[in-house]
Amino acid sequence: MNLDSTQINAQVNHYVVDSISFEAIDSSISNKDSILCQTDGINHIGRFLRENELSQNLHNHLSTEMVPEWITYLVLGGFVLLAILNFSHRKSLLLTFKSTISISQTNLFIREANPFRKRPTLIFALIYVISIPLLFYFGIEHFASDTLKVEFSPSFFFNIALIVIGFFLYKWLFIQFTALIFQTQKISSDLLLNILIFNFIIGVLILPIIAFYIYTQMNIFIFTGLFIYGIGIFMRLLRELSVGMTHSIFSKLHLFLYLCTLEFIPVVIVVKILTNFYFR
Repeated sequence: MNLDSTQINAQVNHYVVDSISFEAIDSSISNKDSILCQTDGINHIGRFLRENELSQNLHNHLSTEMVPEWITYLVLGGFVLLAILNFSHRKSLLLTFKSTISISQTNLFIREANPFRKRPTLIFALIYVISIPLLFYFGIEHFASDTLKVEFSPSFFFNIALIVIGFFLYKWLFIQFTALIFQTQKISSDLLLNILIFNFIIGVLILPIIAFYIYTQMNIFIFTGLFIYGIGIFMRLLRELSVGMTHSIFSKLHLFLYLCTLEFIPVVIVVKILTNFYFR
């Protein structure tokens, strides 16, 4: 009797253990299925978050690479002025280019009429005020955007344009002042005219180059623009030295000091002020 009861109890216990183990295995499988489903859901959510973040970063990248509208308007305005200059005042344009190579062409340019009262002079000046500040704007952004604490915006471009205009006004006032003191009006007028000629040609040459850089973001164009600007300034200095040595009644030392005061000292002062103001 006891043996039978013991066997029955053993069979019951074995059945219970089997059922428990089966339920545990089944529950574990179902848990795994739920975990897999949950993991798959997490994967879907994670993939969605990653794709959303990627699209957002791509959108931000594209928005930073897109050219602002005000720059497009400036470049378009510069090319419109250049087209007007080419079709309506081509003779003045060609004569201005020739004047950078030959002094005789510059004298011919002077003899034709007063170039400061001609309409092409205003167009040349507007092109210069557009292209040169854009060159400095993107040059600073390319080389010093990480160290220069400044927001690249229309106000920053406007400040650069004011500095460019201020440099020319300083030169004009300095030349007129020295001409009044030393009674060298003819020499001073020739010197100022040569400065204008080289500035105008530099502005015309740099406008398409800086436009290529803006819309392609290829560094070769910004380097080319800065190289052309440097060559133009060097040729302008040589022309100023030639005009001074041809007509000057002073020694070469005084002429050198005059050119340093006219060209280099203002640049050093402005660079020092901007460095102290923007670099922290």
